[in-house]
Amino acid sequence: TCIDTGVKLFNTDMPFTLFVDYEHTDAEFKNDTYTVVHCMKEVNPWPGLVLQYALNNLINMEIIQGNNKIKATAQKDGQTSTTINRMKVVFRKNVDGKVSVYRKYDNKDNIYKSEVQGTYVQIPQSLLLGAYQQTDGTKGRYARGILHDCEVHNRWFTDEEVNEWFDLGFTDSSSENETGTV
Repeated sequence: TCIDTGVKLFNTDMPFTLFVDYEHTDAEFKNDTYTVVHCMKEVNPWPGLVLQYALNNLINMEIIQGNNKIKATAQKDGQTSTTINRMKVVFRKNVDGKVSVYRKYDNKDNIYKSEVQGTYVQIPQSLLLGAYQQTDGTKGRYARGILHDCEVHNRWFTDEEVNEWFDLGFTDSSSENETGTV
C-alpha cells in the first residue's frame, strides 16, 4: 500500500520541514530495495528527497537540490537495517536553498545532522508514503513496516524545534494518532 499525499514539496520555492518516524518490521528482509518516503524526479540528477532501505542492508536518506546533495546513510552513522528497528528522520528545505537531513535511531542517543547549501530545482512530483514512483507514474518498492508519524510543515523548523521532536523519543503514537502499516 502507498499513499500519494498530493503535497508537492518542490513545486514552488517554499520552505518545508518533513518529520518521519518509521519502524522496520520485516523480519524476513531479503536485502532488496523498498521506499518509505519519496518525492523525487527519477531522472539524473534525481532532484527531490527519498528515505529507502536498499541493497547490502543500507538505509539511504537523500535530499538533492541543484548540484548539491545530501546522501546520508545509516552506515555512515554506524548502523544498518539489521541493527536498528526504528528511526526518526527530518528533512528540511529553506528558501535560500539550504537543505538538511537529521536522523536518530532507536538504539542510539545521538542525533546525526547533514546540511548543505543547494540551488532550488522545481519538480512536479508529490510526496508518496510507502512507495517509489517512476516519472511515468508507475509505483513499486513498497515499504514493509509501520509509519508511526509523518508530518509536513510549510516552514523551516529551527534546530531547537527539531531537537524537541527527537526528545519525544520513540513512543507508541497509536493512542494519539492513527497509525498504519505501509
